[in-house]
Amino acid sequence: MTDSILPCEDFYEHVCGGWLRGTKVPRHRYFTSTRLEAQWAVESSIIGLRNTKGTKPLENLLDKYGIPRWPILHEQFQIDVMRALADMIRDLGLSAIVSVRVAPDSHDTRKHIVYV
Repeated sequence: MTDSILPCEDFYEHVCGGWLRGTKVPRHRYFTSTRLEAQWAVESSIIGLRNTKGTKPLENLLDKYGIPRWPILHEQFQIDVMRALADMIRDLGLSAIVSVRVAPDSHDTRKHIVYV
């Protein structure tokens, strides 16, 4: 927020001015956000880990869940994909691929429905 500019004079500058002046958008991006900055930090960290430890941790993970390194090359490749995904989500603390939540119905806010 920019306290030197009153909200009635320029609301956008009052609310966003400090953020606009203090935030650097990388040259290869045309916008940024806190979520994107966090995503880029995680991606950078993952690449750093891969460069340091190689692919061995990934290979171990694939072995643990019975996934061949090159499944397309195995004619007899059989895996219970749902079981493997469920095990990975459980073991690795990952978020589910699909989110399920209960929230007010957008057509009738007196009712709650399950959103998938």
